[in-house]
Amino acid sequence: MGDHTGLVFPDAAAELVGTLADEGVEHLFINPGTDTAPVQEALAAARANGTPHPRSVLCTHEFVALSAAMGHHLAGGGPQAVMVHVDAGTLNLGGAIANAQRNHVPVVIFAGRTPYSIAPEVPGHRDTYIHWQQEQSDQQAILRAFGKWTMEVPRGRELGGIVRRAYQVARSDPAGPAYVMLPRESLMEPGGAELSRRLNPPRPAAPDPGGLADMARALAHARRPVVVTGRTGARPDAVAALVELAELIGSPVIDHQDRLNFPPRHPLFAGGEVDGADELRAADVVLVLDAEVPWIPVQAAPPPDAIVLQIDVDCVKHTMPMWAYPIELALTASTALALPLLTAELRGLAPLAGAARRGRRTAGQKAHRVGRSRGGPGAGRDAAGARQGAAAGGSRPGGGGDEPRGLHPATRPRPRAPFRDRLPRPRLGRGGRAGRQAGPPGRPGGLGRRRRRVQLRRAYRRHLVRPEGERPVHRGDLE
Repeated sequence: MGDHTGLVFPDAAAELVGTLADEGVEHLFINPGTDTAPVQEALAAARANGTPHPRSVLCTHEFVALSAAMGHHLAGGGPQAVMVHVDAGTLNLGGAIANAQRNHVPVVIFAGRTPYSIAPEVPGHRDTYIHWQQEQSDQQAILRAFGKWTMEVPRGRELGGIVRRAYQVARSDPAGPAYVMLPRESLMEPGGAELSRRLNPPRPAAPDPGGLADMARALAHARRPVVVTGRTGARPDAVAALVELAELIGSPVIDHQDRLNFPPRHPLFAGGEVDGADELRAADVVLVLDAEVPWIPVQAAPPPDAIVLQIDVDCVKHTMPMWAYPIELALTASTALALPLLTAELRGLAPLAGAARRGRRTAGQKAHRVGRSRGGPGAGRDAAGARQGAAAGGSRPGGGGDEPRGLHPATRPRPRAPFRDRLPRPRLGRGGRAGRQAGPPGRPGGLGRRRRRVQLRRAYRRHLVRPEGERPVHRGDLE
């Protein structure tokens, strides 16, 4: 990082070091070989001159180098850089390549390439027997199945633009590895006169408004919704949005815990795919968020008639040829953007339902008053209640004078505390065991942890206001 104004790069290797720093790469995890010498010299010169450069981290094995880059990204974010040597170093990356692919790590892997020239006047020419043995007909093929993009730098003057393009592709959703081959001659050729222009990745995708409305209707009509999440917590602001959505619809959350996606002590936390199997089997609507494998069909799966919804930056999973989950409605979007919009859409359905419920309550009150005035059932009880209320100094039973006279207790409106304050508070049971939780005040005995979570989930479900006056959403409505 830093200011590169006025810098003159003596060769393409120095331009590579400056470009990495300008891309925001803080560390270069390197396992060196004969082909990386120009880059090592450029790093040493940058340190001596005080010019911007990534910090080099010497790694004794290529698997360690790429794993360290992954850990650095998961801990602090940002693009990563790994340098290995030729075909052997690329092969030694091993299973770390698949880990970087499936964890969507924006890393560019730089690998040397055996020099082409044998002419001694060409800088970087072949000068040892290994330069013949390490040449492969298609070295890029090693990474082609696991990376998003591969390319070789043919000439030093092209290096800057190729590196910029590699990071643009690696950082675009869904993020993943890119692979750049660096012949030694190209690194020692003159580079560009100045840094090439940065190629910014696209902004995260936002959901389709119509699809979002359909998804909100399906969730609002659900009786047993379940959320399945894999990597929603990759963006920390999405965690709070997921908690708000789960509380609004009263949905248990099955967390695969590839990231910290959902608070594990929350009443709606249903555990992983094993602990949440019962919830999944009983679900009528399943919302899949950033999950590579939502469930394993032979172990647990939703009912065949369940509606399965999906929000993900990579809904199709084209790198998994047999990814064939029965998704009814998929939205390609960042969950950090989509979840707040989905919650707002659900809340927008509430006023209509509230008006319908108020209308039914008013009609019920009118019908009761008519029955009471005609001497119907309950008239005697209301009259007695009114006399008792008048004796206590009020106009109705209970002494309150601000409510309609003679209102039946079943329809009498009562002030209610905020929803969170109405939830039962967890308390330690006998013997101080956290596993035994006492129920609400006045209720004897203790509740087990699982029963308590079920109780709180039902409390969340009662809080949900569903739209009324329209039929429930069916699978065919989302096609």
